[in-house]
Amino acid sequence: MSDMSKVLGNFSEEYSKLDPETQIKLDHFIAGIEEVGQDIVGGTIFRESEEFLNRIMPCLQSISSTITSVKVELDDGNYYHDLKWKPNDFIIPSDVLARANERYAKTHVENNSDDDFDSDGCNLLVRQKSGPYYADDDCPSSL
Repeated sequence: MSDMSKVLGNFSEEYSKLDPETQIKLDHFIAGIEEVGQDIVGGTIFRESEEFLNRIMPCLQSISSTITSVKVELDDGNYYHDLKWKPNDFIIPSDVLARANERYAKTHVENNSDDDFDSDGCNLLVRQKSGPYYADDDCPSSL
């Protein structure tokens, strides 16, 4: 088995342990990383809950051997996680991109929005014309 097959197999194994809503969120999060090239840059800001990060971290670790997370506390009591990995160490599974892009295209056509912010149907990622993408907890299981 090639190294790539092993990595994607490990990802699939960890992914199958997640509930469907978490899988959708993870698909969109990874697709957002790929879309803005953060897989090459080596980092992104993650504004999701720590509990959610802990649920998806085994999947992320299976596609990046160097990923780390640092919790950054803000003055207002909120926080975010600064995710970093060695540049070019983040493998983006093609099936993840296909699922996320299909969902995004479906909801984008339904919404027919040309605003600066395009929302996938569950507001999982706000796709800005520039800047990082963020995940949130408002994704319905109906997608």
